[in-house]
Amino acid sequence: MIQLISDIKSRLSDVCQNVEMDGMVRILLSHYLNMSLPEVFLNPDRMPDAKKQAALWDAVDELRQHRPIQYVIGETEFYGLTFKLTSDVLIPRPETEELTDLIVQDARRMSQNTALKILDIGTGSGCIAVSLASTLPSSEVWAVDISQQALKVAEQNAAMNRVHVHFRYADILSEQDAFASGELFDIIASNPPYVTQQDRAEMQDNVLNYEPHSALFPEGDNPLVFYERIALFGKKHLQPEGRLYFEINESFPNETETILKRFQYQDIALKKDMRGKWRMATAKLTI
Repeated sequence: MIQLISDIKSRLSDVCQNVEMDGMVRILLSHYLNMSLPEVFLNPDRMPDAKKQAALWDAVDELRQHRPIQYVIGETEFYGLTFKLTSDVLIPRPETEELTDLIVQDARRMSQNTALKILDIGTGSGCIAVSLASTLPSSEVWAVDISQQALKVAEQNAAMNRVHVHFRYADILSEQDAFASGELFDIIASNPPYVTQQDRAEMQDNVLNYEPHSALFPEGDNPLVFYERIALFGKKHLQPEGRLYFEINESFPNETETILKRFQYQDIALKKDMRGKWRMATAKLTI
C-alpha cells in the first residue's frame, strides 16, 4: 500500500499541490478499495485486485487531465448524503451546503409540526432538494430543471437516498408557467447560473473544461436574470409569509437585494459564507 500511494503521488505531482494530492489519494483508495478513509490506513497491507488497480490508474490518468475527482469516481458527499455525479450536473459546492443548512434551520422554525411545500429551481444533481427531503421528511419537495439529463441524475439521487421528490422539467425563464396559478409553496430555493464572463477569466480549467456551462453562465451574461425571474415567479407561487432562498454571485449582493425590494419582498437578508463572501440571500413574501 505504501508503494502504491507513493506511485500515485508521483503521477499526480505535476498537476496538484501536496495537500490537494493527499485528499485525492485518500478518496481514490477509499473508492477503489471500498473502504472508509480511516480503514485505508488501518489496513496498510491490503491491495486492490488487478481489475481495481487498472481502474485506479485510469482514474489517475483522468486526474492528470484536470478532470475533477468527483466526476472521475462518479459521486460526492453533500450534507451527509452521497450523490451520483455526471458531467451533466455541477459539482455541489460548500456554499450550497451552507444554503441548504440555512433552509433546514428556518424550515424547522416555520413548520411548527405542519408539512411544508418546498420547490428547488435549477436542481441539477438534486443536492438541495434531496437533502431537504431527507432532513425534513414531513415536507413535500418539488424540483425543476431545464436539463432532462440533469433531472435523470437527480431522480437517481433521490432513489439512492430513499427519498421522494417531485421532479419536473421547466424553463424558469420561459413565459410559460410550469405550475398552475393556484399551486403555492412555503419555500422556493435556487442556486441558478450566475457566473459572468469576467468571472470566467479567473476560473480553473477543471471547472471550465468539465462542468456544464449552462449551469454556470446565464444567457446574455446577465448574472441577475434568474433572480428577477424567480422573484416574479415567487410573487405568484409563494404562500403568504413564504420565503425565497438564493445562492448569489458574491459581486452582486446589493443588486440582488434591489431586485427583491423592487418585487416588494420583506425581511430581506444577505448572508456571507464561511469564507466571508456574500453567497446567500433570503426574503419573505408579505401580502
